[in-house]
Amino acid sequence: MVLRSLERAQYDFWVGEPKQGDLLELYDHSAAAVKRVSPRLRVGGPATAQAAWADAFIQHCVEKNTCRLILFPVHVYGNDSAPDVFGTHESIPRDRMVCRAVKKVHDQIKASPLPSLPLIWSEFNASYKNEPEITDSTYMGPWMADTIRQCDGLVDEMSYWTFSDVF
Repeated sequence: MVLRSLERAQYDFWVGEPKQGDLLELYDHSAAAVKRVSPRLRVGGPATAQAAWADAFIQHCVEKNTCRLILFPVHVYGNDSAPDVFGTHESIPRDRMVCRAVKKVHDQIKASPLPSLPLIWSEFNASYKNEPEITDSTYMGPWMADTIRQCDGLVDEMSYWTFSDVF
């Protein structure tokens, strides 16, 4: 199994240990259970947060030869941090974070053994927390339009997180 790139990522809300290995094992068991119900059912990827583990996950599925990925879903938010998303200590502005992460995962898929795997950006927003001064402001319309413009051609589908920013 390939455990590289963002093994060092915080990914704090995934509590398994080791984080990446535990998620891969959970996926393997879940995908196998779905396929036991019906081999015709299709199984996508794990919808990783912080644009984490795409390259390692794809490599794991190829090496195991049991995963039949049909798409790779992932998400990131404008206020995620560079250490968590890229493993760097640079300052990435909110209006550049989402599409930098999209490009990172897009490039990882294109360089993988499954280069035509669809990239589904399952969640994005300017913030993952309750920041009404950002998410409920006139900033959001231009931010969303520019984010979509920046990501054009790098992602197959994007889903804006719209349910609520109040958890």
